[in-house]
Amino acid sequence: MKGTYLLEFRLESSLSFTLRSGRRVSLTSGVYFYAGSAFGPGGLYSRLSRHLKRRKKRHWHLDFITTAETFTPLSALLIPELPVECTLASIVSNLSTPIPNFGSSDCTCPSHLFLAQNPQKVKEAVLKAFPGAKILKTEELKELKNGV
Repeated sequence: MKGTYLLEFRLESSLSFTLRSGRRVSLTSGVYFYAGSAFGPGGLYSRLSRHLKRRKKRHWHLDFITTAETFTPLSALLIPELPVECTLASIVSNLSTPIPNFGSSDCTCPSHLFLAQNPQKVKEAVLKAFPGAKILKTEELKELKNGV
């Protein structure tokens, strides 16, 4: 299944890293959302499975977070077959704090990574905008991670 996703995760403690571009990023602990899409080979499950692996080549901005020990995945909202990554980012941006220029180098969005003050409100807004979205909870994400 191809489509767009919103990955919810927690950083248990603050995290700082340097992107391949040389830009330094510092994140506080808290709950974050990352808007992405997967229309290539393998689709959504392959992309999410990759995000959940700790050991991998750091290719995307998000890889610098998902390889950190402080990263804990919480859920993912899947929006099948629709290329709505930027629309999703806009919805989340209205309810969260954007991390400037993160994960949005191939579009005009200010960011695709957001620190959420109220994660439940974010999920409710996304489900209202995309009633056909599927939610993968922590247990289902663990199954993806373990290749089940």
